[in-house]
Amino acid sequence: MSSLAIERLTLKLPGFSGADGERLARRIAEGLAAGATPAKSGRHLQALRLELAPPSGAGVETIAQLAVAGLLRQLK
Repeated sequence: MSSLAIERLTLKLPGFSGADGERLARRIAEGLAAGATPAKSGRHLQALRLELAPPSGAGVETIAQLAVAGLLRQLK
């Protein structure tokens, strides 16, 4: 069985409320849990960095989908 632990998630969300940020963090965690594939045994990453340029007016759901896709690409 593989596991993925996220110790810290930092989001910079100009124009979004704290509640939106919390919702986004939950959606990202849920998306990673649903899409995670078994990791290489013993693999440990210190950090991942992802910068997104979502379309103008994008909401929490769209941003979460983009973030999850980008993070999963890096975890492969």
